Amino acid sequence: MLRHLRPRWLPAPIVGANNIKIDLDGHSISVGDLGSRTVGIRDEGFDNVRIMNGTITAPDTVAILISEADNNLVKNMDVFGWGYGGGITVVDSTPVRLENNSPESDYRGIYLLRTDDSLLLGNTAWAS
Repeated sequence: MLRHLRPRWLPAPIVGANNIKIDLDGHSISVGDLGSRTVGIRDEGFDNVRIMNGTITAPDTVAILISEADNNLVKNMDVFGWGYGGGITVVDSTPVRLENNSPESDYRGIYLLRTDDSLLLGNTAWAS
């Protein structure tokens, strides 16, 4: 998995290939308070990505961002994102499957923008 993630200027995983699985296997990612551009896991433009089985904490932004990426799955994730982005944000992506996640945010638990034919099953989203 690590060879498919390419770090940029912030210490958070960034998807860097199609057809990969990020299975946290019960582990956590915490990106700390590094500003509004820090994301727990960022997928911009890579298809058939699976993100599953863990916890992500992103205190100043979105925990999971999927943008312009198709046929992706987020499953069995506990995510905590604060600020404008929220827990799980999906933009310009079709279809996306969100299954059995618990996203929490002070703004949006799950946010879908210009996203068609997606499936949400068994999620418990909170926004306070």
